[in-house]
Amino acid sequence: MVACAAYGGSGVQNFAHAEFFPELAQGAGGSQLYAKQAIKVNASAYMLKPVDDRELYDTLSQLTAKLDAERSMEESGTQLREALPYIEKELVLSWLEGSASPELAPYAAQPLQLLAGECGLTALLLEIDDLEWRLNHLSEEAKSEAFSEMFLTVQKWCDEKEALYCMHDNRRRIVVIASCEENRTAELAEEWLHRVREQFAPFTVTIAVGSTAQRADGLRESYKSAKSALKEKLYLGKNRLILHSAPKKPQNRQETDINAAAEAMFHDMLQYLLVAVDERLESLFRQLDWYEDKAAIVNLIVHFISRLHMHGEQWNENLYGLLDWEYGSLGELYRFETLHDMNAWLRKRFFELSELLYRKQQKQNRKIIDSILAFVDIRLESKITLKQVAERFGFSPNYLGQLFKEETGGHFSDYVIRARMRKACELLLEPGLKIYEIADRMGYKNILYFNRQFKQLVGQTPGDYRKAYKV
Repeated sequence: MVACAAYGGSGVQNFAHAEFFPELAQGAGGSQLYAKQAIKVNASAYMLKPVDDRELYDTLSQLTAKLDAERSMEESGTQLREALPYIEKELVLSWLEGSASPELAPYAAQPLQLLAGECGLTALLLEIDDLEWRLNHLSEEAKSEAFSEMFLTVQKWCDEKEALYCMHDNRRRIVVIASCEENRTAELAEEWLHRVREQFAPFTVTIAVGSTAQRADGLRESYKSAKSALKEKLYLGKNRLILHSAPKKPQNRQETDINAAAEAMFHDMLQYLLVAVDERLESLFRQLDWYEDKAAIVNLIVHFISRLHMHGEQWNENLYGLLDWEYGSLGELYRFETLHDMNAWLRKRFFELSELLYRKQQKQNRKIIDSILAFVDIRLESKITLKQVAERFGFSPNYLGQLFKEETGGHFSDYVIRARMRKACELLLEPGLKIYEIADRMGYKNILYFNRQFKQLVGQTPGDYRKAYKV
């Protein structure tokens, strides 16, 4: 009713409470007449005078409940109309995933059949690269908002192309159904790659394109092939287009002896041979191309690092300690979505480890050489050979000779000669010592040979040296 009315003995009069309840009409006397009038004006209820307060209260309560129910139904209907597109897409997605019930499956394919034309239908999957770790500092709600922003943008791009159907799954991947020629589908995907880079930098996406289905009922196979193509992101890399026909794993499998490779890499690290370290890491990752999933790849890498650590322990080196790692820290490898990212992360860590080992080794080597030099200096008047010193310090003569040259720039025997000549210079300043006595103390039985070596190193004979210092 547009207005509300109350009926009394003097005709129609205003009824104050009825302003809030247009369905209410009130009458007194001539109940049949008033009943007819109430029906005529579509009144929900009427009362005869005199009105009982309880009756009025009950009537008003009934009318209030009826109005609330009508409003609720209207709001529910609006919400349902707004939710229908989402419900439809959830149904389509569950059908593509193979989780829709057989009774609902025919309805899921209906909206897709409307898209199908001569070009057929193709499923595309858009995955935001490194989304989880990039947004790791945010709450789940904030992550969802960030994803929704990109999803709504892609949905807008799809709306610009009438032959596209857009939705997203519970893994924050965007699913697009395209009805256009296969070449055009790839062009669209490349266009979206570029637009995402421009609009959402530093975020990028990887887009997988499935096979083309001629009918809607064949689209599940297209979706399946798109999911399979997206898995190749681990091996082929991110921020790119991956077609369902993209090449998979290499044909010739290379087997690597993990223990031998770890031992060789550790020795390369000790010598700071970064090129060799990099080559061995590349060799390891060529083998990883054959593994079927990320878990198997991470397990092999962790195994390799544990063997590397084992070889370090044989040299009293704790590789985990040097890098401030815990064994569980290697779980960080799971956050990487591609082998390339894993490789880059490990290369950086291994180069850091190489530098730490090399510096530590250099310090240790310097301490060893300093100890050897001190040992030699107090034994210049005794017979000193490289073999004797190597045995004293627990090295092989070859290794010690090489280490001595690396640290001092000269051979061990040359150092002994120079040290003896320095000592001879000190002794020549003592007037009570004869030159042949000094030569004998320095281990020279042939005075002529002593004089010749002294002149080669000092620039004058022992006699001239004494004259220069007026001894």
